[in-house]
Amino acid sequence: MLDTSDDLRTSLEILARESGVGLECDLSRAPIHPALSRFCKGRRSSPYSYVLYGGEDYELLFTVKPARVGSVLKKIPGSFVLGRAVRSKGVSILKNGLRYDLKDARFKHF
Repeated sequence: MLDTSDDLRTSLEILARESGVGLECDLSRAPIHPALSRFCKGRRSSPYSYVLYGGEDYELLFTVKPARVGSVLKKIPGSFVLGRAVRSKGVSILKNGLRYDLKDARFKHF
């Protein structure tokens, strides 16, 4: 478990590396706040760029065994399933079943 305060992409990479697994993240499962949707629509941009690369969100990102997902969703209001762990290493980003190659647009402290 870790927070996503830097950005989701970096957090996914850290979680995958430290857990020794690969992660598939399905962006179509990520909730998009209506204000972000309006902001992006007015700028003709995608809210998913902000989901992946925006920071300061202070959400928690964690994994659980598949058999425990239902229990966790009930016990932690507002939680949702963003993806799954896989045997291959690294992070794969999907949206509506399509795999995306990502540019490195992350914030770098130094």
